[in-house]
Amino acid sequence: MKLLKAFSDLSLGRVVIMAIFIAAGYYFTYFDQGTTIEEQITTVQGVVAQEEAKKAEINKTMKKEEEMRGNVLQLKRNLEVVKAKIPTDLKDSQMQSIINAAATTAQVKIAGLSVVSSPPKDPNAAPVKVSIADVKPENLIEEIRFKVTILGTFDNFLNFVETLSKEDKVIKIKNFSIQKTSEDIDDDKITFTGDVVGFRQANIEIVSGVK
Repeated sequence: MKLLKAFSDLSLGRVVIMAIFIAAGYYFTYFDQGTTIEEQITTVQGVVAQEEAKKAEINKTMKKEEEMRGNVLQLKRNLEVVKAKIPTDLKDSQMQSIINAAATTAQVKIAGLSVVSSPPKDPNAAPVKVSIADVKPENLIEEIRFKVTILGTFDNFLNFVETLSKEDKVIKIKNFSIQKTSEDIDDDKITFTGDVVGFRQANIEIVSGVK
């Protein structure tokens, strides 16, 4: 009641002045022009931008992993093709039999046959682990190389090469030379010297690093 009486005793001018002060106090103390909301929006936008960046990085990583998985699957498919043509175990004796059989079919004479290289292979040995990033073609296969000298006509020699090419196993001829046996132009006999190479799968395990 005293407070109301005090207000009633004030002149109109003083009431107006007090009202202005109260309004100003409210304006500066409680009234929000939107600054707080704008700050909150800016903060949220920053968080969203960070999350979008994280999402992009995650997508990039996932894409890279999928590419690596695809590379592993493709490599496995290629290895299946290789396995169909290259055995896990090819012995010197098998290579000799293949060469002798081809020579008999082509009707050429073997004047020399010797092993140049044949890596030893223990069938009980554990495979050597190789990272997919370090795999090279020479890691996947081993060569069994024979030095061969054959005598016969050029046509017989072509038959010898063709017979080897029809083998189920991959057989290659490398580092070869051909010489005529006689200076007589009517004599078509030749001497062939070269390497006949067989292949077998190396005892390795490819580690992709992708779960």
